[in-house]
Amino acid sequence: MHRATPPLSWFRAFECAARHLSFTRAAEDLGLTQSAISQSVRSLEMRLDTPLFVRKHRGLALTDAGRQLFPEISQALNQIQLATHRLETPTETREITIASSISFAQWYLRPHIPEFQNAHPHIQLRLVTALWPDDFVASKADIEIRFGSHNQVGRGAKPIGPDKLIAVASPQGLSAGGATLTWEDLQTRPFINVHGTSNSWARWTRTLGLSPVPKTRITVDAYGAAIELAVHHGGITLTSAVAAAPALKAGKLVIAYPGETPPIDQYFLAIKKDRDTAHIQTCRDWIDKLVETALSA
Repeated sequence: MHRATPPLSWFRAFECAARHLSFTRAAEDLGLTQSAISQSVRSLEMRLDTPLFVRKHRGLALTDAGRQLFPEISQALNQIQLATHRLETPTETREITIASSISFAQWYLRPHIPEFQNAHPHIQLRLVTALWPDDFVASKADIEIRFGSHNQVGRGAKPIGPDKLIAVASPQGLSAGGATLTWEDLQTRPFINVHGTSNSWARWTRTLGLSPVPKTRITVDAYGAAIELAVHHGGITLTSAVAAAPALKAGKLVIAYPGETPPIDQYFLAIKKDRDTAHIQTCRDWIDKLVETALSA
């Protein structure tokens, strides 16, 4: 008597982990937790009574059994997907317009739009970058991602993140022979100011009890520009943790000085009235996942 075939979810977790050689990447692809992927693979290994991966400190490697199983499972899952697509009722393509602050579009949306389009070919994204309130009105967007105070962004907007104000710089910009820099040491570095935001160096240093207040040598008009300048060793900038998270996670930035304060201005997301459709919710879930992943570093 044959035993029952293992659940399809176990094979899907194995195939995705084998493709990326990472439980973390597999979890991101499948929208699951890393522990769920690991448990599914472990259950499959116990069911087959053979290890499929060698767990290494910096990733995974397939065993001989894993290398033998991977192409067969991959082909079988592709066949299931093709068979399903043939029978599905064609979905009407829908265009979703996202009006976003320049910095959020630069660090979050633009790098990941190709992934979204591959996962959701029936949704066409139209991305409009905006800076001033009139820009958002003119865009007639389905989803708005604005930076400002709660009063400025309008009723129904919800904060993105948990956010906080942090001081960041490139690793090279803080290089001091391995020594920890004091606040006085940092005064020799260029400080970057972002014009048009209430999140000032003066308020940040006062809240943390630091002195002197840094004299900013460079002023820019958006967090995106400030972060880009800091990444290229242009100095130390005070910025939103949400805005800086992708660069921090990639190792392009580091915390310049320990300390954080609550923001006055931050990123908000709003969906236009009467447009909260399933397609728009898919876009919102995608944006929430991008931020969650970046902040998990």
